[in-house]
Amino acid sequence: MPEEPQHPSDTTEPYIEHPPGFILPPEREVDCGCDARLQRPVTRDPTGWNNRITACMRCGTVSLTESIVDEPRPHDVRCVGNRIEAVTADALAWLSAWPRLAWGVWQEDRQIYLPASLRCATIDELQARERECLTAQRNVPNAERLRSVGIPHEPPPELPEMMRTFAQTQLGVALGPNTDLETLLSHASRTDWAMPFAYEQLKTRPDFTPVVVNLLTSP
Repeated sequence: MPEEPQHPSDTTEPYIEHPPGFILPPEREVDCGCDARLQRPVTRDPTGWNNRITACMRCGTVSLTESIVDEPRPHDVRCVGNRIEAVTADALAWLSAWPRLAWGVWQEDRQIYLPASLRCATIDELQARERECLTAQRNVPNAERLRSVGIPHEPPPELPEMMRTFAQTQLGVALGPNTDLETLLSHASRTDWAMPFAYEQLKTRPDFTPVVVNLLTSP
């Protein structure tokens, strides 16, 4: 019988990290030697984004990459490789502290999160933890889900343009029951990643209905 193919993580040879500009194969978004099935997006749903930040749930490596695509026919977009993007150590450390997206249960809920500290040796172990997080976070508001697994509390360093959505998310998660109405309305009126969290808080206010009526009838 033919031998089972080895994953790079099964070998004893040390993995050598690649410099920015190196293109990883299409199935790999993290510059490590672990099983690619253990990769998970960092917080953000990568659908529709060419710039992605992805973590390995086995070794903890986090990489910022740009998906290189080909479209041989209209609407037939295929990833042909993932180019490693340059990022400062401070920015990568801050981004790496964000939760991982439990992509293994996306069919049931696309916003289930795993702690950044979680490490799993096998795909079976990872999938089991994802199911546990699905059970714990189901029917919980998104901001509370993120708080429950932990997000960075310190202000963000200078971030690459395509990663500034994380700074907006941090502002959104910080909104709470004591946030004043003006601040909530300010965030709710913007098209950014803090907006959904502002909506969550507005809907819990006892004066939500009169506020909406007032806005609809005002100039």
